[in-house]
Amino acid sequence: MSKIRIANGHTRTDARQMHLTLQEVADMLDLTKERVRQIEAKALLNLRKKLQATGIKPIDLLN
Repeated sequence: MSKIRIANGHTRTDARQMHLTLQEVADMLDLTKERVRQIEAKALLNLRKKLQATGIKPIDLLN
């Protein structure tokens, strides 16, 4: 079962997170599981492109 993490709240300083399946997110947003997966994939691709453009390595985000 695939899991994704979404922020619980709307502020960047709120570090609380909850783990939800794609189906749980789809149900919350009234979307299909496949559409949520597509949105997630596009967001990750965009993030990778921005990181590459700025020279930031993904591992640096964890420090």
